[in-house]
Amino acid sequence: MATSTADGAGAADLVRAYTAAREVFDLPRLWAEIEALDGRVPTETQIDMLLRSRVLLERSTRWLLRNRRRPLDIAATIARFAPGAAAISETLPSLLAPAPGDASGLTAAGVPAPLADRVVHLEALVPAMDVGGFQQEIVSEVSAWPGVTIGQHRFGGVELRFRRRELGHLHGNRVADLPFPVHVRKQLVAAGKAEPHHVLPQSGWVSYYIRGETDVARVVALFRLNYDRPWVDAIEPCI
Repeated sequence: MATSTADGAGAADLVRAYTAAREVFDLPRLWAEIEALDGRVPTETQIDMLLRSRVLLERSTRWLLRNRRRPLDIAATIARFAPGAAAISETLPSLLAPAPGDASGLTAAGVPAPLADRVVHLEALVPAMDVGGFQQEIVSEVSAWPGVTIGQHRFGGVELRFRRRELGHLHGNRVADLPFPVHVRKQLVAAGKAEPHHVLPQSGWVSYYIRGETDVARVVALFRLNYDRPWVDAIEPCI
């Protein structure tokens, strides 16, 4: 049996990361709820639900191994990440579009609707490991605006969308990337409110590097600008 991972994490590191990830997402309570369905739902349904939780546990364990200093302080890790994970878990079913057919399939098998909703959105909780500190403050405020949803960005990080339009995304507590029209990007950069995007500097995208608490309000202001889009109202319609 392997006692280390490809990145050099030993067995003790794996156990610490696994334990922290399990508690961050309060998985023992979820497992107890699933096990309480013995004799009430098909065994295959329970196994399916447990496997979904396993995906979340494995991915979040790997995240901790990659992103946290070793040896991992289990108690400190739980204290830092559990509140954000709980907040996202509570609001996720109302923020994300339902997974087609999944929840209804579980409820048809006898799973209570609240538990079914939680289970089908488990995989979407992986970005919660990125939510902490400054990012948690930003996500909490922006996601409270009408029509805003939370998801996982295709290149990593937490993405915030208004309906089908991306408002921007955050890479941990380090940087926020937001898309604007090129003329708005030029104005923001000239005013010192953002920097050209770290990969696509000639595009309308901007980056904002988060260095301290005062940057939280500035990043939220950028998201609000992209949410309100005042430049759209400034364009006179063609007659």
